[in-house]
Amino acid sequence: HFADRKKIHVVEEVEYHENGEPIDLPADFYSTITYTDKIIEYIDGSGDEPFFAYLAYTAPHDPLQVPDDWLDSYAGVFDAGPAHFKEKRRQRLVELGIIPADAKMAPTLNFPAFLDSHKRAWDERDADEQADDIRRMEIYAAMVEIVDQQIGRLLDHLAAAGKLDNTYVLFMSDNGASTGTPLLYPQNTREWLHENYDLSTDHMGKPGSFTTMGRDWANNSNTPFRLFKGTVGEGGVRSPFIIAGPGVGQNALRKAPVQVTDIKPTILELASLDAGTDPLYQQKLLPHGHSLLPFVANTGMDSTKPVAMELFENKMIRQGKWKAVFVRPPAGSGEWELYDVIADPSEQDNLAEVHPDVIQTLLEDYAAYADRNNLVPADPPLRVRLESLHEGECNWYCSLKFRTAGWIANR
Repeated sequence: HFADRKKIHVVEEVEYHENGEPIDLPADFYSTITYTDKIIEYIDGSGDEPFFAYLAYTAPHDPLQVPDDWLDSYAGVFDAGPAHFKEKRRQRLVELGIIPADAKMAPTLNFPAFLDSHKRAWDERDADEQADDIRRMEIYAAMVEIVDQQIGRLLDHLAAAGKLDNTYVLFMSDNGASTGTPLLYPQNTREWLHENYDLSTDHMGKPGSFTTMGRDWANNSNTPFRLFKGTVGEGGVRSPFIIAGPGVGQNALRKAPVQVTDIKPTILELASLDAGTDPLYQQKLLPHGHSLLPFVANTGMDSTKPVAMELFENKMIRQGKWKAVFVRPPAGSGEWELYDVIADPSEQDNLAEVHPDVIQTLLEDYAAYADRNNLVPADPPLRVRLESLHEGECNWYCSLKFRTAGWIANR
């Protein structure tokens, strides 16, 4: 997120371009702030013409990093540990009407005690381990607040220019919180990571650091949902989506599921463009999805259309309250499961045996989705290298234990 252009994985080439030409970064470059500078510059350059602006922040993607004056902005805030804040999040979600009061909480995944990445209960961790875990969330929280601050700055600029009242703003996240480590990226090795980055607690958040959230805080941030980025559990695929603009009611909550593929048809309708007749789409596939304008206006929208996806050979399909989900080991059972995600948003009560007719219908819909999108299974099947989920030092004995556990999990 700084001007040093450090790689996050071995095979990456870090270059920045503008209008197709390579550019140098300013010395004080910080991704969230500089991207906001640029989007304001582009919008101002449009004059009085209508504009479409796509602002793709890379924060809070790892490595978690913030400018120096933000490093201690959350010092001490998270000292009570992840479980304490998970309960506070649960209470707030209930108050806002987002989850039922009796919704179960998805547990944090943990490794067996014999593996080096096993996490002890919070009050059993020593002071250094707690300090390391706390620091991760302090940096993450600061990073998110900078995003919030810069979005506010952009909206204030639009208001000052007299453009905000006539602008629709769509905000979303691309996935749930991540529990990954730097070793999950292509061709990264433990040796390369420790040679190129300072992973010490004291250096977290600074240039040259590679800070990640860790499993505890990822689960906390995904409250109450199960699993995390890279899976099709609700903690991986259920993201916040906020719309503001002309005719949009404030503080209105809609619970019908929508999908990222619905955004383009929405924008086309706002621009009075019909993909079916526009020359841009001649002899091309038309956009998937449906306009969200009826959803925004609350004038009626089909909330029962199937929503399906596949990621790393994990699969899901949702229709209304029902969700069928297949998650490969070690994160899941490797079997199709069925959940009522309205009553059970954390996917804790598998109802596949109770409602075999429902899951059968959903699997038929999923098969049609896979066929329509030409899904090709990985050959050979993907395998999870458990050792890549542990970013600390790992000697031959540590490595042997991980390889043994991975062989058992992937059998």
